[in-house]
Amino acid sequence: MTVAGVTLTKAEIDVKREPKNQKEYQGVIVDKGRHADSGLVVFVSMKIGESQVKDMLVREVVSAVNRCRKAADLVSSDSIRVFYDGEQTADLKNRTVFLKAVADQKNYVSETLKAPVCLTSERQVHMHAIANDTMDVFGYQISVSIAKESISFASDDILKKVFKNGTQRQVDALKCYVGSIPYLEMNFEEKFSCTVDGESVALTPNEHFFQYSL
Repeated sequence: MTVAGVTLTKAEIDVKREPKNQKEYQGVIVDKGRHADSGLVVFVSMKIGESQVKDMLVREVVSAVNRCRKAADLVSSDSIRVFYDGEQTADLKNRTVFLKAVADQKNYVSETLKAPVCLTSERQVHMHAIANDTMDVFGYQISVSIAKESISFASDDILKKVFKNGTQRQVDALKCYVGSIPYLEMNFEEKFSCTVDGESVALTPNEHFFQYSL
């Protein structure tokens, strides 16, 4: 090609391919990998439905937990519990979508993280958070925290009955003491006896305390 008396060769011309515009789709030219020279164009749907949003939110929870593990200097083999919630101040509809997303895929999240996953409101007094993360994911306000793995207790009303005249203070003290015992040292097949405020009490497995299993 000659322009204004100047001859242009292939070495001086840059040919750029662009995909045609398609409604609700974004075209991507494949210029890398084994299909680079095939003239292949992939059109990706840019429409985001509720199912895609839920999957995205669940992935964010998994990522947040891994960040918490790193912040707490834990490794993947360390046993933890995971707690999650949507911020109370967030848009009610968005919070509902987020909570349902995790609830629907709780088994997947638990198996992926190798940890029990519960709502923050279900965190018992002895399950101290060792790391937490909050984020805004496209308007969805999410909070995630982790605690070291520990036993679960029955309701406070049931635990009060192991004392002669059980008070909430005694129940809280009992939970904190038993919860401080390393999880792997607990025997979930035998009664556990201890003394709280000078009173001896005995806890029965699967009645007063429980082991969590995936």
